[in-house]
Amino acid sequence: MNFVSGFAVLNPTNSHRAFNGTSFAYVTFNSMHNRIIHITFLALAFILAFSASPSIALDVPSQYEQDLLQLINDARENPLIVASSLGMDADKILQNLPELEDILINGLPPLIFNENLCAAAGAHTQDMLENNYYSHISLDGRTCDDRIVESGYVPTATGESLGMLAFSNFIQPAEAVALIFENMFRDELDPTSTERRNILAGDLEEVGIGFGSGTFKIDGSICNAYMTTCDFAADAVSVLELELLELINQAREKPLETAESMGMNPDDIIAGLPELAEILLQGLAPLTFNQNLYSSARNHAVDMINNSYYSITSMDGREVEDRVRENGYDPAQAGEAIRMLVTAGENAPSEAARICFEKLFRQELSPLCMSRKILNPVFKEVGSSFITVPAGENMGQGRWYSEYNISMLVCDFGLSAADIGLPYLKGRVYTDWDGNGIYSLGEGKAGTGLQIQGSETAFNVYTNPAGGFHAQLETGVNYRIIPLTEGALEERQIEMGTENRSMDFIIEPEIQ
Repeated sequence: MNFVSGFAVLNPTNSHRAFNGTSFAYVTFNSMHNRIIHITFLALAFILAFSASPSIALDVPSQYEQDLLQLINDARENPLIVASSLGMDADKILQNLPELEDILINGLPPLIFNENLCAAAGAHTQDMLENNYYSHISLDGRTCDDRIVESGYVPTATGESLGMLAFSNFIQPAEAVALIFENMFRDELDPTSTERRNILAGDLEEVGIGFGSGTFKIDGSICNAYMTTCDFAADAVSVLELELLELINQAREKPLETAESMGMNPDDIIAGLPELAEILLQGLAPLTFNQNLYSSARNHAVDMINNSYYSITSMDGREVEDRVRENGYDPAQAGEAIRMLVTAGENAPSEAARICFEKLFRQELSPLCMSRKILNPVFKEVGSSFITVPAGENMGQGRWYSEYNISMLVCDFGLSAADIGLPYLKGRVYTDWDGNGIYSLGEGKAGTGLQIQGSETAFNVYTNPAGGFHAQLETGVNYRIIPLTEGALEERQIEMGTENRSMDFIIEPEIQ
């Protein structure tokens, strides 16, 4: 047990730990971040007179969550000034952390509050308080990334910081916020830490905070506690890219329905592709979004536009396997599909995206196609990027098409060499405005809540801006999917196997 300024300090773990009779003084954890502060007094413990409920829905932050956000942003904008105000030596910090010199001297932009991240953070804080554990991993195995995506936020970078203050005497919540922040920030400035820094991370742009209070069992005794979850993320994925992801998965799940919506004849397709008959009739499991594959696809799209070429092989000879590895993805297999559209006059990005996707899928349904990606059962994950550059804008060195609008769709597909774990339930909530019987661009319903109830777990998920939702679930368990919007949607049930499953909820136009 470490003592800092009179506080007994413990650390959270990357695997869950419930405190049921475990010696409080000698518990050890894996992470050096986000310490528990245990303030010891002679007074007897009592139940909190103040009760703070963390944010668990898409809502505004509480006053204490706003206060913590302000402290975090002050530290981002003026790291050394804030550190000095906490009694730390600014010169020593610079000396010990040379890799952070620029950030420490010049600071970072403030984080923006995000209601989806707030919902994820609030739900995790409440779950830890109710179930007496303190960890980045939920008791049902869900990680920070899982909870963030379940909130309807599709991140390209994530981080999570936890804080807990356990005490016997009453502590004002405002004082608890200050103490929790101080220890979070001290941990970030610890040169021996090997954990990710979140407050001082330049790749994180938004945050949601869940601050709550309750009772906590430590060493068999009940104490009072304040607990905080801070979920950090960055979101570079556009709504249009999220919609294209839904179209890709819908084409896997419902190949013939998708083809028919594009004016193709399903019977002709089956007759021309007898080797794909089973896939065409039964569909494939949906793909999960992967941040690294998205970054790889995005970078390749930018490179092609900037250097005026169109090929799955980069100008320096790199192939898709090389690019996904460079972006942190370890593939057992990888593949890429690309489409470019060159147009004159006014350019509607959504229409360009629709055309690019349809051309991509029509190619897959051609008997002459030699390498299918969307309809390849091997792939489990995907990252797709769509970029449109209007005519006349600077496109780098080439400018071959400077008089035209350039749209580029790049989809990187992968099967990870690592075990990707439990299956996912993915789906869409939408209104079929065009009446074609399936999901189309612009039809998704954002922010719709669904409660997922299993035999031993229950949690909420929310649809992203494209209307998609995503939850990792246990194999062999029956789940109830209960819409949180009364009257608009009906309750559903599903049994999870080893593969990803899909589920659509359609809101009738008159209810919208």
